[in-house]
Amino acid sequence: KRLYDYRITEINSTSIINDCLDLLDRWHETNTKVLCCKELSIERPIIEETLYNLNILSLKSLALYVKDTLVGFCVGEIHGSTA
Repeated sequence: KRLYDYRITEINSTSIINDCLDLLDRWHETNTKVLCCKELSIERPIIEETLYNLNILSLKSLALYVKDTLVGFCVGEIHGSTA
């Protein structure tokens, strides 16, 4: 039995990419006391560029939605027979 109404999908559309970037921005807003804003401001454009170029970079991705709200995402590469 599922405890949450969730779905897992690839990051394969502009809509999902925008959800990922919105989640990243919300995370940044709530964690500015923990991490330095300078580093996060440098990382954000690189994360955005990566998300828009997943196929070109041969990367794999997942987005996790709970009740149609994105709660997490990840990006990785194939290494041998594992991702």
